[in-house]
Amino acid sequence: MQRNGVSLKPIPGGTIEGEELVSYSDRIHGMFPDLPGKMRYAGAFVIDGCFVASQRYRGLIGQREKLYDVAACILFGQELGADVRYANGDPLDLLALTEDRKIGRPWIIFPSDSGFLLSGT
Repeated sequence: MQRNGVSLKPIPGGTIEGEELVSYSDRIHGMFPDLPGKMRYAGAFVIDGCFVASQRYRGLIGQREKLYDVAACILFGQELGADVRYANGDPLDLLALTEDRKIGRPWIIFPSDSGFLLSGT
């Protein structure tokens, strides 16, 4: 995978440190105040997803997006070795996204082996 003709590097695995940037909205932060990293949110999902792919952000947490919002970012994350799944550890149900419904629960694009789980989701 490339950006502007330059190959993107695989996303390094491991935990997210307190000083690393993670994309999530105020709404998600209000529901789960103890999230890892420093909160950043550009307001456009594809921008934040590209920031994760280019390693400007360490990860992102989403909820209530539709397939047309997230498809490219899911592919970027998977191709670069990230953990793309629901935040409670369940695999992301891609078939359900084709039903033109919003993703009903928090999901992540995080480094592999981050150890991140949200219980009760």
